[in-house]
Amino acid sequence: MRLPGPADTLIQLALKGNLVLQVGLVERFNPAVVRMESLLTEPIFVESHRMNQFTPRGTDVDVVLDLMIHDLDIFLHIVQSEVKEVHATGMSVVTDKTDIANARIIFQNGTVANLTASRVSNKTLRKIRVFQRDAYLSVNCFKREISVIRLDTQMKDPEGFPQLTTQKTGFPNSDPLADQISAFVTSVINGTDPVVTGRDGRRALDVALGIIHQIETGSRKFQDFDSVRELEQRRS
Repeated sequence: MRLPGPADTLIQLALKGNLVLQVGLVERFNPAVVRMESLLTEPIFVESHRMNQFTPRGTDVDVVLDLMIHDLDIFLHIVQSEVKEVHATGMSVVTDKTDIANARIIFQNGTVANLTASRVSNKTLRKIRVFQRDAYLSVNCFKREISVIRLDTQMKDPEGFPQLTTQKTGFPNSDPLADQISAFVTSVINGTDPVVTGRDGRRALDVALGIIHQIETGSRKFQDFDSVRELEQRRS
């Protein structure tokens, strides 16, 4: 059974006061991510790499809550299914918390997600890849670009195999933070649900805490997500 926490308290306060609660997961407003969402059909495999050079900022939490949670939110949003299993590993490098983490998530519908986050990289990397039957989508969140690779059945090589075509789109003048603020203001004025709701944030937090629990306990086996979440809630 899931125990209530601070996130639930915020959600209930917003409901009680008829307030708009928007969670600041700004990557949802990245135009390349928005374009990716419009091209989704049925993702089979999704993966993300989010890596930063080390800075003291954010070291009060581990890398899962600092960086990976942005990609968790995106994947939980685009995969239309509940989480079935979680497997995670990680280690400390500079701080006394996890600085590098990897998580593999299996959804009830069979979709698999693989997420890697590091805050001790020698370069900045923020990429999302989506593999589905009709296309391969590659999103560079840092550069705000998306590449769409598809099979062109009209173009074939000498052996008769269809060729791959790539369409690349960039959004150099965009401002995701400004878009996030604008969306929040619009929700307040119109009384509509925000793009990233309190429930969205709570769901991403639930999975993040499950990942952290597995890393801290040194688990190397797939575990049912509900049991991992229940253990984490009991501990807190």
